[in-house]
Amino acid sequence: MKRIGILGANGQVGAELCLLLSNHPDFELAPICRNPFGSAFLRYSGLPCRHGLPAEPAQARALVGDCAAVVHVALAGGTPRQIYQAERALIENAVTHSPPGAIIIYFSTQSVYRDPRPGRLLRWRSAYGQIKLASEQLVQRLCRREHKPCYVLRLGHVCGELQNITALLRQRVRDGQVYLPPAETISNTVYTATVADAVLKIMAGQESPGVYDLMSHPQWTWSQVYAHEAENLAVPLRAVRLAPPPPRGSLRGACVQTARRMAGRLGRIPLIKDLLRQAVSNFSADWNLRSQAEWNRARAALEIAQLNPPLIMDESHTWRPLGRRFLKTLAPTAELLGAPAYQIPPLNTARSWPGDLPQAQD
Repeated sequence: MKRIGILGANGQVGAELCLLLSNHPDFELAPICRNPFGSAFLRYSGLPCRHGLPAEPAQARALVGDCAAVVHVALAGGTPRQIYQAERALIENAVTHSPPGAIIIYFSTQSVYRDPRPGRLLRWRSAYGQIKLASEQLVQRLCRREHKPCYVLRLGHVCGELQNITALLRQRVRDGQVYLPPAETISNTVYTATVADAVLKIMAGQESPGVYDLMSHPQWTWSQVYAHEAENLAVPLRAVRLAPPPPRGSLRGACVQTARRMAGRLGRIPLIKDLLRQAVSNFSADWNLRSQAEWNRARAALEIAQLNPPLIMDESHTWRPLGRRFLKTLAPTAELLGAPAYQIPPLNTARSWPGDLPQAQD
């Protein structure tokens, strides 16, 4: 029986992926966590786990040395440099210390596609996107050297029963605060059921190695996402389509707005506030009165606006579609979400806290 090692099994995506894959007995799972504390949820759910530090070469051999596939879904923390160093160590050890011919599945992100907001003349790639793009290139280079099949899957917004995004969407549905743009927009989301389906299709040899975007199949609009969550909650969907945002102003206007925001922030610093008051006291009495009246007017306008706050739409609901290349054999996401094999299995306390697999040893 083929064994699948899951790096980052105690994360949001990793934990739900492990639970969904546990419904498929054709494969043996080896969730990998740093310590028994991190694996507590999975072990209570009946999944035996491996414990150790896959970033350490000696421990990595014991953790992934017998895995036919290694799924890298770990998310490092720290400064950008620390994140990349941790990513590099995990990738190198997963590729180097897995068996010959092992399948390497690396989960990346849509952030590699630069700024997704509409109307941008210059699209910068975030620090996180740069790190993940460099990691993609590293895992592909190492897999070519080791002659191992490599799959890079660029995840969209991940939705699922254990995901924060889904919890937020459902809260908006309950509160009747679903705000959508005037026209339908692609959501760039992917449900964990589709993530599990992608891993299974790769393990079955139905997909060729390469770099793919992993979104819901076919891609869902935000209306479809909210409709699905409303159906899960058995509540009516009350969505409001907001007017399009005003057209972007000139470069000069943008600079003025930025200068005003910076001045406002500086004005809240006690020392600078005192210096400004001292400077204003030296001006004429008429100028002081007019300045005081203008300040009172601005403050009153702010308080009135707070009585009827504007409707604010999530910025991601206006992003441009990011998918380019997709896996060809994925089942429709709507069908997977209704299939028992792609749902979190019910908790069976009789099999909770199984004996852990051996600790990693030098």
